[in-house]
Amino acid sequence: MKIHTILAPTDFSWGSSVSSRTAVSLAEKLAAKVQLLHVVECPPVFAYAPIGDGTAAEWSHNDETLSRGRDQLAKFREGLQADVEVECQTVLGLGNTGGDIVKVAESCAADLIVMATHGRTGFAHALIGSIAERVVRTAKCPVLTLKAPEQRNAPSMERSQVRRILYATDLSESSHEALLCAQYLRDLFDAELDALFVMENLEQYPSIPWEYLPIPGNVTLPQHQAEQAEARLREHVAAAGPVNTILRRGTSYHEIVDQAHASQADVIVLSTHGHTGLRHTLLGSVAEKVVRLAQCPVLTLAQS
Repeated sequence: MKIHTILAPTDFSWGSSVSSRTAVSLAEKLAAKVQLLHVVECPPVFAYAPIGDGTAAEWSHNDETLSRGRDQLAKFREGLQADVEVECQTVLGLGNTGGDIVKVAESCAADLIVMATHGRTGFAHALIGSIAERVVRTAKCPVLTLKAPEQRNAPSMERSQVRRILYATDLSESSHEALLCAQYLRDLFDAELDALFVMENLEQYPSIPWEYLPIPGNVTLPQHQAEQAEARLREHVAAAGPVNTILRRGTSYHEIVDQAHASQADVIVLSTHGHTGLRHTLLGSVAEKVVRLAQCPVLTLAQS
């Protein structure tokens, strides 16, 4: 895994300030460059246009909002670059925030998106949704989300504060990229790496034929099934070097978040299936729920 370009969307809030500083800190450590993106919401008739390092852009909609956004973005970049030597370019977007983040990530060949999430739940989430979750669902590159902190000492990945990484897996071959990414972070930060597999209740996934999955929750889990699951997990991470294996039973997203809290993980790494439309409405996404509920940063990778 090699990271050359990091895309950092910002709305100039405190939360996005933390995520942008995290992006700059990572870029400094990785000798990468940062693309700072601010999207001005507008009717879909307009499309985003890049503004990079003094290059003029032709806008179909030139008003005070655009001018203010351009000025704010320039000042924001200056603040980020005050103490570090990292190449920072700016992109001003017009349109839909979630959609434009993914478009800009593709156009600038971003290797990583780093952004804040407000972590809404319940009625607020149903009404507003989450831009971060939409990006997690549709982005082709890895996405690192950080909970918008209520307090200024909330967890982040600034200044290499990564001591423990939790890799959550469903043991599928398509989750291998997430394992490689977790290994990369472990070696980069000299951190501990935990690998977690959650044994879901069988009635939730009736089409999965894995013989080691538990039988319905009202029946005691046979010991040999747990042993088989543990063996599969160890086989899954066998080539990954030093890894602590953890087996839990329950609902995947809940157990992942709970394990991250219990082990004081600094970042969670997992794959996302990227379902959209009706399939997403019916199945949801473990990754998106983890992004919404976890207190530590979450790194998601689209399954190949």
